[in-house]
Amino acid sequence: MHHEAQMPQSQLPPQTHSQMPPQPADSADSAYTAYPVLPAYPAPPAYPPYFPQIFPPAQFAQMLPQQWQAWWQNKRRARAAKHDYSIVGWALTLIIGVWMVGSFLVMVGVSLSKNSESIPNGVLLLLSNLPLYAIAMPLSLLVLRNVPRLATKRFDMSPGTFIKLFVATVPIMYIGAILGNLVAAPFSAEDTLDSALMNTDYVSLFLLTCVCAPIFEEWIFRKEIIDRTRKYGEKTAIIVSALCFGLFHGNVRQFFYAFGLGLILGYMYVRTSKLWYSMLMHALVNLNGGVISIWVTSQIDDKALSRAMEQSADATMREVQRQLGGVIIVGVYAVIMLALFIAGIVILVRNRKRFVFFDAPEQLEQGTGVKTALGNAGMIVFLVIGILMTISALVMSQIPADGPGDVGGAGSATMLLQMLGVLLG
Repeated sequence: MHHEAQMPQSQLPPQTHSQMPPQPADSADSAYTAYPVLPAYPAPPAYPPYFPQIFPPAQFAQMLPQQWQAWWQNKRRARAAKHDYSIVGWALTLIIGVWMVGSFLVMVGVSLSKNSESIPNGVLLLLSNLPLYAIAMPLSLLVLRNVPRLATKRFDMSPGTFIKLFVATVPIMYIGAILGNLVAAPFSAEDTLDSALMNTDYVSLFLLTCVCAPIFEEWIFRKEIIDRTRKYGEKTAIIVSALCFGLFHGNVRQFFYAFGLGLILGYMYVRTSKLWYSMLMHALVNLNGGVISIWVTSQIDDKALSRAMEQSADATMREVQRQLGGVIIVGVYAVIMLALFIAGIVILVRNRKRFVFFDAPEQLEQGTGVKTALGNAGMIVFLVIGILMTISALVMSQIPADGPGDVGGAGSATMLLQMLGVLLG
């Protein structure tokens, strides 16, 4: 009888009674049932058992094609935004450079003039700003033209909205001025800008603050800059233009309120795309802060009032009666400004959620706009120069304009040097 060769027990697979059905006694498979049931093979130890720590399996993030496309678009937009904002920074740097060189030449010409002491402050202010408005700002278009504009629709603004925004600028301006004075107080001996404006005729003040400054500054900081950068985000364009606007004044006393005013003016322009709204707002703000307020404060002799208050109550009353007309004018103006200040706070608080912004065609990732706009060569150079201008203004404010020992036009030249870095807001 032929018998099949039997496999060694070590090579037989594990079997259980439940797995092997009963076989007939005379079948060929009956020999397998004669062996005892073997236990199941033990599971191999988890890899690696000889390391004290367990290494988790590598996890690779799986990105869908749409996610890859969005990631690539964000990278491309960030590179384009850095390029365009860098050009804006170089354009602003060019403006500062040309302005400083032109103002220096004016200063030299004034110093060499035999009649420099007789030149009015208003003429000096006009001369010091002439290179800025007539040469530097127009030249910046040679650089800015490399960044294309974003075509937008134009919208009207109701008179009520315009008035509300004007009232809202009052607390922004006063709070900003207070912050600027607090920062400058430990370093500055006097406010050279205020002293220069107080001694300037009102015609020159009006031309500078209510005509030249609104037209040229709004043209550059709102029209030219925002039109070329708003495609990367409205908020980013407004914030960056306001920051540049504040630094461009080159004066720490003006930086904070110029920045706050720049936010309002930028929002007005973005929502309307009409430059004359922001120009008119800028002119009204400057009319109040640069002309009316100076005229009001000139109606009283504050030094005489201070001396009288230090003496006695009777002396104070006599001085007040002597300056009664001026005191009434100052009091009425103060009450009006206080009312506008409170009304402006109420308007800002109640309408804080009504400031709307829309996504731009090349909208940057949320939270990366300002970082992208400022993190490039052109903007970094401009920021450094703007900060240096602000510091130099603090240093120059400690130099007396007309002290003993001035020869010829040195006093006027020093005052003109103090005006460098001061762009009338």
